[in-house]
Amino acid sequence: MENIKLEVGKNTIPFLIGCDCFQDIASYISNFENDKIFIFTDTKVKDLYANKFADILNVTFGINTIIIIMEEGEISKNAKTVYKSIEEFFHFGVTRSSILLTLGGGVVGNTGGLIASLLFRGIRLMHFPTTLLSIHDSVTSIKQAVNYKLTMKNTIGTYYYPTVIFTDLHVLKTLPDNHLKSGVFELIKNGLILGGDHLDFLYDFLPEYKNADMATLEKAIKLGIEAKQSLLRIDPFEKNEAIIFEYGHTVGHAIELASNGLLSHGESVGLGIKCAALVSNKMNYLSYGDYITHNNLINLIDDYSLSDIPFSTDNLLELIMNDNKKGYIDTNNGKIPMILLREIGKTVGDSNSRYLTLVPLLLLRDSIEEIFSNNRILER
Repeated sequence: MENIKLEVGKNTIPFLIGCDCFQDIASYISNFENDKIFIFTDTKVKDLYANKFADILNVTFGINTIIIIMEEGEISKNAKTVYKSIEEFFHFGVTRSSILLTLGGGVVGNTGGLIASLLFRGIRLMHFPTTLLSIHDSVTSIKQAVNYKLTMKNTIGTYYYPTVIFTDLHVLKTLPDNHLKSGVFELIKNGLILGGDHLDFLYDFLPEYKNADMATLEKAIKLGIEAKQSLLRIDPFEKNEAIIFEYGHTVGHAIELASNGLLSHGESVGLGIKCAALVSNKMNYLSYGDYITHNNLINLIDDYSLSDIPFSTDNLLELIMNDNKKGYIDTNNGKIPMILLREIGKTVGDSNSRYLTLVPLLLLRDSIEEIFSNNRILER
């Protein structure tokens, strides 16, 4: 396995990448003293990978391994799941010497990461992400959080460093297209906010991403990690420079919550990016040419012909008003703070404004309706 070493603030986190390497990962874990290892996973990944990996730890390496399961999906990413799971951890004898290993996508990683930070004020956390999005994006952040009901995303949480992160590229072979696509949308976001190699890579990758070989997927993952690391080195809590990774997320998070699981995180962010670009163009920041570049990149992988999803503008705006960036800067009535681009690779805001720009609510409403009407998914 290759160790690409993720730098977050002053900490360096081992990030081990291999292919078909469950045995190697288990061997690495066996070097850590522990009384037991808890694999935290969801109902789908349990049957795909968790049972197999637990058997390797138990049988091959003699490690007392216990599986704790949460329900699959964003709808279960909440405080109720955290409390229910914590009760199971104590039922099975968790101690300060235990290790919590998350095995699954971003929802599992975020929820398990929060639980690890709470148990005894913090037990060792290891991540084993199994989706493209979680591999290059969610586990590279030390933000561990769940949602408040289905109205406020990632608002109950902590900052907590994992001990190590593992990736087995082989798991991507069983990834459904919508999950693969979800991770690709975040790569598009990186290309738009950073430009350079991150943007250049997309033009070759996007048309063929469904058929990409392991070497190409590994390159995509490393570029994604490099993107996050470039700013997490100086802003590990993602409250200043690294907040630009929230591009497209103000509207995207609202879409994700409103769709109640019908759209993935990445698909929702893709629409959020389209909306942010249109807002910036309407506010005379982003050129029409750069706005079209946004749309062309996103349309290479999705046309959003999803007319059966019952969104409404009012519903989305209500959710946007509860965005988790609320409170970073003073907002006047009728304005929403958003990450906007002046051009590809350059934000409108700067360090003085926390890289946020105030957007008039009426202009945002018009932009949402225009984007969603064009994509045939807004309930009129």
